[in-house]
Amino acid sequence: MDPRKPRDFKRLVLAVRDSYQKLAPFRAKRTALIKAFVGSDYARGAGETKTVYLYLLAMATQIYVRQLVVRAPSANITSPYVELRALARDLELACDEASRETKFGITLRRAVTDSLFSPIAVVKVGLEGKGQKDYQGEKVDVTDPFVFKVSFDDYVVDMSARSAYSPAFEGDKYYKEFDELVRLYPDKMKELDVKSDDLGMQTESGEDRAESMSHEPTSGEDSYRARLSVWDVWLPESRELVTYLAAKPESPLSIIKLDTTDDGPYHKVWYNDVPDNAMPMAPFSSLKNIHELANSLFRRMASQAQKQKRVVGFSDEESANRFKTSNDGDGIFWEGQPPQEFSVGGLDQTVLAFFLQLKDVFSWTAGNLDTLGGLSPMADTAKQEGMLQSSAGGSIEDMKDAVSEFARSIMHKIAWYEWTDPIRERTLQKEIPGLGEFIEVDWSPETRQGDFLDFNFDINPHSMREDSPSTKVRKLNEMVTNVFMPLQPFLQQQGMTMDINRMVKLYADYTNMPELEDLIVPIDPSMMEQGAGPTGNPTPKPAHTTRTYERVNRPGATRVGKDVALMQTMLGGGVQPSEAAAAGRSVG
Repeated sequence: MDPRKPRDFKRLVLAVRDSYQKLAPFRAKRTALIKAFVGSDYARGAGETKTVYLYLLAMATQIYVRQLVVRAPSANITSPYVELRALARDLELACDEASRETKFGITLRRAVTDSLFSPIAVVKVGLEGKGQKDYQGEKVDVTDPFVFKVSFDDYVVDMSARSAYSPAFEGDKYYKEFDELVRLYPDKMKELDVKSDDLGMQTESGEDRAESMSHEPTSGEDSYRARLSVWDVWLPESRELVTYLAAKPESPLSIIKLDTTDDGPYHKVWYNDVPDNAMPMAPFSSLKNIHELANSLFRRMASQAQKQKRVVGFSDEESANRFKTSNDGDGIFWEGQPPQEFSVGGLDQTVLAFFLQLKDVFSWTAGNLDTLGGLSPMADTAKQEGMLQSSAGGSIEDMKDAVSEFARSIMHKIAWYEWTDPIRERTLQKEIPGLGEFIEVDWSPETRQGDFLDFNFDINPHSMREDSPSTKVRKLNEMVTNVFMPLQPFLQQQGMTMDINRMVKLYADYTNMPELEDLIVPIDPSMMEQGAGPTGNPTPKPAHTTRTYERVNRPGATRVGKDVALMQTMLGGGVQPSEAAAAGRSVG
């Protein structure tokens, strides 16, 4: 197939249009899922029409994104050739700078968030023209790399493929300013004679776009600048990128053969393959119905609670009036039968028990969300809790691996552009090992020696995620207690020891207690004699030492245990005294 031929190009346009229409149900499902995520308080006419009390999907999103990615990864580049290892370190620094310039971290986090709601999350990586400049006496094109998240509403992929790994084409639709298109393709724009597009909030298939939730529709004439919708379609087999106007697909604007190190400009991440289908399944699609059912039950219980009434009945109107005008502690006179209290309405205990169970079903379906997010302890002992956290972490490891590979492919493309740019120049700040000082290093076409394939490229996946300060303190304690202290005799034999000042500084940083650094003070050298104490006098050692180990078990409570005890009580079942006591204890 040659898109330069009118007949083949027409076939390509029809195939893109057909696949885009087949993706309409997936786009509609994604929009409905996002509406459930934003609930009832996002924007006028957006989200759910009924009141949402429990934002379960929002809570799950925060926990998952925090577990998967926080920032852009750092590059990890090595070379088997000794003479290129210093240059490999320079390439690492250049890639990290390029990553910050392209805002790769923000785009990566947005894409991972989108991957929870979309069957596929897509990031487009390429070069954007910035004009020309004089370089060594010649006019050269200036380009900057871009890393851009593609909305699933604008994405198209070959739906006739048997899997997401082997599409015949894929592409995206985006908007380009009319003046920019005239500058890039003057002859084609004159030939096609088009001014601007309708930038409405509906797709070509007629369904609402996800972005329609946050603002009202507009048209091309109302926009600040006239813009046109443009399709980019990538053909993996010929490694060509075809660009054409969505409104006038009579002929392509351009056909570019890309020379890159990977499979194309589109980098994708997904988690749940569907056998023999080109479109995977969004992870949160299995949580939407549970989220909606939980809110439906909660609304029902809220209505029951609001309608509940407690009234006092009297046998005659005069007695009722006396009671109505009396104060607390007053004595009143009534005749006939004594007053009787009536209670009307109230919570249905079986509905409340089912709702409590439904919360656990949501957490279980989401991969033990309570443990992943640290919302509450799920076991009675610390050891059992640690085992649960380890198991819950295993359920998300596959997703972490997918995100790491996704980030690696994008970072590899950034490194390729950084290496092959014919005029890119930088001044890098390179640290001197062991001294903590920095020197300036030039990064230019003249300093880039060797071939890109001479380097082994990777990323540090752990750099994308961040431990909490309490987690860092725990890890530091474990390393000092279990590793460094047992190795202390061997360190001394090699003339090394632990830096106590540095360790105290780390504790001060992680615990947000800078005053800890004031606790370590220097002492007089004369007090460093063998056996000397703080006063300079020898410290006597006791003749006998005694150690006492005491283990104290204190009763605790877990959220699940409290819910189970409450459900058994409401459903008329008996509970043990220990279970009833645990229901009144705090969780944590």
